[in-house]
Amino acid sequence: MMNTFLISNEKAVGPGFGLFSADHLFALSLLALLSFTLTRTYIRANDNKRKKLRLGIASFILLTEIIRDVILVMTNQFEYASLPFQLCGLGIFIIAYDSVRSTKTSRELLYSLTLPGAAFALLTPNWVTNNFVNIFVWQSFLIHCLLITYVLMRLMTK
Repeated sequence: MMNTFLISNEKAVGPGFGLFSADHLFALSLLALLSFTLTRTYIRANDNKRKKLRLGIASFILLTEIIRDVILVMTNQFEYASLPFQLCGLGIFIIAYDSVRSTKTSRELLYSLTLPGAAFALLTPNWVTNNFVNIFVWQSFLIHCLLITYVLMRLMTK
């Protein structure tokens, strides 16, 4: 039997931590604090530091997604559906592009698709059937938080 710390969100059968439970609200509070701190740092930074922060967040998101897939392969849980081709997964690639070469189109995609998709994913996650102390749960929380944070950073400095 596999340790619950490494069971993928897709393989979890519950009962998990539950939607709008104390654990869920605690996680949202921590993520809101992280988002606030990063956004405030970004707003106060000069253009050079802002560029570095955007690149850092984009790189971190990509790296955690790659690590997630490596762990899934190593624990024999990888499925092609695990690849980041859902709405928020596409947001990862849009942020990666925007952090290097921002365009009006990339920013509009971020505002119109990534922001609402990631916000709804945090409020009503489909990984609530997994254990709260699980690497994939926290990876999912963190990536969605950073997707929102990246867009907020861009919006707050317009």
